[in-house]
Amino acid sequence: MLWFSVWTVLVAGTLVGAFFLGRDVLRRGGRLMTALEEASGVVATLESKVAELDSLRTEPKPYAPDAATARKRREELRELGEERARKRHEKRLATIESWRQLTR
Repeated sequence: MLWFSVWTVLVAGTLVGAFFLGRDVLRRGGRLMTALEEASGVVATLESKVAELDSLRTEPKPYAPDAATARKRREELRELGEERARKRHEKRLATIESWRQLTR
């Protein structure tokens, strides 16, 4: 008789727990569906805005410089690089000289 009571309580507890768990799952599922409906509305609004902005966008003209312009730009960049290298070399020489002053 004792085992019958134990099993009855266990089964009843399991059924009550399953009921509360199922109710919680259904409620959360309902909230999830509401959130998904709201998200689909936001996505639809976003898609319409993107389509509107795409229709307003113009394609940029491709940049293709002629040979003389490209050659001039390369020369400017080369001169800038040489200037930076010269400054870097002077800075290194100054650092080496300051080290020599400290070690004398």
